[in-house]
Amino acid sequence: MPLFDHQCLHCDHVFEVLLKRGEDLPVCPRCGSADLRRLVGIPAFRVAGDASQVGRIERRVKDYLKDGKWRDATRFADQAASLTRSDKVKRIADKLHEKTKA
Repeated sequence: MPLFDHQCLHCDHVFEVLLKRGEDLPVCPRCGSADLRRLVGIPAFRVAGDASQVGRIERRVKDYLKDGKWRDATRFADQAASLTRSDKVKRIADKLHEKTKA
């Protein structure tokens, strides 16, 4: 599950995207521009049986929540849950959906 950081060259917004193989490049969630630059970072790859992947996803969600970015945290957790077999990641996404409904 490659996780890439991108910077919009139009509005300078930095965001991360989980990309599946062959998936189109994203557009900026802030301004909609397709003029992006991929930033150097540590990509997250799902390795079968790698429990550290769940920890990385959990930390990333917590970082979003600390910054008050509930929508981004929920979107990231949903994408991670769709790309991993971990029940824990799916429970994280479900909890976020429950909190946003309340």
